[in-house]
Amino acid sequence: MRAKVTKRLVESIKPAEHDQKVWDTEVPGFGVKVTPSGRRVYVLQYWAPGRDREKRTYTLGAHGMPIVRTRNGVEETRDLTAELARALAREARADIQRGADPAGAKARARRALKDRTLAVLSVPYLEEQAAKRKASTAAEYARIFKVALCPELGTTIVEAIHVADVATLHHKLRKTPIQANRTIAVLGAFLNWCAKRGYRARGLNPCSDVERYAEHARERFLTGEELARLGDALRTAETTGLRPAPRDRKKPKSEATKKHRTKKWDATKPANPYAVAAIRFMLLTGWRSIEARSLRWDAVNLERGAATLADTKTGKSERALGVPAVAMLRALPRMERSPYVFPGTDPQRPLPQLRQLWNAARYAAKLEGVRLHDIRHTAASHAIGGGLSLYVTGKLLGHKDQATTQRYAHLADDVQKRAADDMANTIAAALEGTTAKVLPMKRAAGAGRGRREAGARR
Repeated sequence: MRAKVTKRLVESIKPAEHDQKVWDTEVPGFGVKVTPSGRRVYVLQYWAPGRDREKRTYTLGAHGMPIVRTRNGVEETRDLTAELARALAREARADIQRGADPAGAKARARRALKDRTLAVLSVPYLEEQAAKRKASTAAEYARIFKVALCPELGTTIVEAIHVADVATLHHKLRKTPIQANRTIAVLGAFLNWCAKRGYRARGLNPCSDVERYAEHARERFLTGEELARLGDALRTAETTGLRPAPRDRKKPKSEATKKHRTKKWDATKPANPYAVAAIRFMLLTGWRSIEARSLRWDAVNLERGAATLADTKTGKSERALGVPAVAMLRALPRMERSPYVFPGTDPQRPLPQLRQLWNAARYAAKLEGVRLHDIRHTAASHAIGGGLSLYVTGKLLGHKDQATTQRYAHLADDVQKRAADDMANTIAAALEGTTAKVLPMKRAAGAGRGRREAGARR
């Protein structure tokens, strides 16, 4: 149909089953398209310049929608009408005659924007992180993108991610506040990476304006009585075996399945001795689980009572080993052809996660809610409770700086409080004319002998 495209004509066209088009009689190729949904769109058809002479359709805009137009260097916003659309069509035809291809340019811009979405750019970002970060860190980044960032912001252009988008995502994860904070931290690092590569403006990271949820560090320390119960559970694990913890028990789905199973779902059997030894070693040293499980014999010097860890969470680390830890390693049988102190079923690979054994042991020892990582807190509490400084404790645990160890400062305060009590009691007794019972200080092994030998030399 051909007619002069006017406001009255455009608004009088009723939607049908298929698109309806009316072509203008004044400007060649200019027309209006009415979709079945009732949307009225102004278009311009033309032959693209070049050898192929492809016929293309350029969308000028929807009827009544605001558009931004630049005239004489000044931007103005106007609602799109039939008259304004005809003027835009004339300008576009003039550009086409000069060799322009507005529909092709628009398609190329759309494709370029599609290549700048979070999901697309996350691929090279994660590849770069895999090459620069530790494997566990890179895997955690990939997991956060997969479960949180891509489902919510995957189709969003990185330049269009604003504070409101980040705040909405952060709020959706409010039930897991620590995970919500980690997700926003990873997103912020990703947006900084995008800015350095020109995908968005530098210095405008919306993640910095989102307030994080409060995080309360968990500090669970095992008492002497709890350690005794855990020791009993570990001994049972390596002799008769422990029943799986309720969370790890795999019940048969039906009676028929239960009938044909050769073993009971809650049967016990002796645990892997290397897994039990790894947990004991962590208790004696306060090491992280991955550090103990990946320990190699060539990193251990039993004569010196020390270990050199080339690659830990905080980089290279020199660790002193206590006499019980050294004795345990001396008594531990070495698996043939395995470089690992605590090998897995494959001699060339370390132990996998200790989750199931730990769950069974803490369930048997009635240590509800105690995590495997709480072993480090327990080691720190006993070290500081024994009078060691925060600096020395940090070295034993492999902390990179003292700020990490500072979370245990209140334990050092307890030691000082006991010392203050002893000192004050002694002086108070003297003031009252009574004799206070003063306990002798414990000497390190060999300290007395060293002084006697020095006196003999003098």
